[in-house]
Amino acid sequence: MPGSTDWTKGWGHEYDLVEQVLNSATPAQHQRFIDGVRARGEGLMEAHAAAYFDGWTAPALRDVEQTWFGINGDPMWVWDSSLTPAQIHEVMKETRARTAELLVQHPDWKIELWVKCGHARFRTTITWPSTASSTGSSRLTG
Repeated sequence: MPGSTDWTKGWGHEYDLVEQVLNSATPAQHQRFIDGVRARGEGLMEAHAAAYFDGWTAPALRDVEQTWFGINGDPMWVWDSSLTPAQIHEVMKETRARTAELLVQHPDWKIELWVKCGHARFRTTITWPSTASSTGSSRLTG
């Protein structure tokens, strides 16, 4: 059963909240997230809560924490993915950590997060304005 093939902000617009949080966070909060993922091996939602929400999960993200990432049960990723839920989680953690690094390096940048499900090979893409041209973009794909 394929997922949505449209670009969205999540089923409950969760990515609107995450986008707002990342755009308003301080470099120290971003660094705390990066350290949580990379140095302490925290899960995505655990590191996110510690860095950006004073150790608690925002109510709008609790369903995501409990179902998508399988914190309190089986992950809901059951479609025809070639990656396991654990591998998907690792890709998400690393992509979010890289995004946080870019925001530490460029605190004036504002990000947008979009989700598009239904691909057999889970992947994430980070794009940003090119320094060579105002119309181009650079891209990091995982």
